[in-house]
Amino acid sequence: MAVFLKKEGWWILAWDALKQEAPHVFFNMQRAVLGKVLYQERIFNCKGHQNEFIRPKLPTVEYEAYKIEHSLLGNQIDQRYVEIQQLCYTNGKNLMGCPWTVHFPRLCTDFRNRGIPLLNRVRFLVLAEQKVKVSITDITQIDIEFWQMLLEKNIVISNDGEWYFISQKVQWYNSLSEKLAKKNQSRISKL
Repeated sequence: MAVFLKKEGWWILAWDALKQEAPHVFFNMQRAVLGKVLYQERIFNCKGHQNEFIRPKLPTVEYEAYKIEHSLLGNQIDQRYVEIQQLCYTNGKNLMGCPWTVHFPRLCTDFRNRGIPLLNRVRFLVLAEQKVKVSITDITQIDIEFWQMLLEKNIVISNDGEWYFISQKVQWYNSLSEKLAKKNQSRISKL
């Protein structure tokens, strides 16, 4: 059973009474954009003391970009990536050149949507470009953290209770190499 509390976020209590192990609480559960579940873990020993373990570090956004390429062209092709790549191609886009926007925020609390958060975000952007208005159904397909970021950056705006996607604020790239080169250029120009 998973429970959501405002302070701890999503958490699960696990206890194997047959093995007489101490109860484990997995809390502050979040998903990285590539789908990995990250959490903090607390183990309660018989004296009531708690040992807390910190969640692992997130991979870099560059790693995530290479992971997309590997999932499409590597030894073990992931059909979920292929499906989104086909959607991108149909709409004149390339998944490997997806906007940097989809990599942020780095963590989300989306456990209701199936699939990989990054791919859900890409699907949303591609489909939102085709429409005049964004529907509530479209919004429920992505994580709330990404939706809030789109609102904050004015990529999605509200007008008379309707939501509109501003596609000019999202930059797609032709390839992974172009995407990485543009990121490096902007990094150099900031120095």
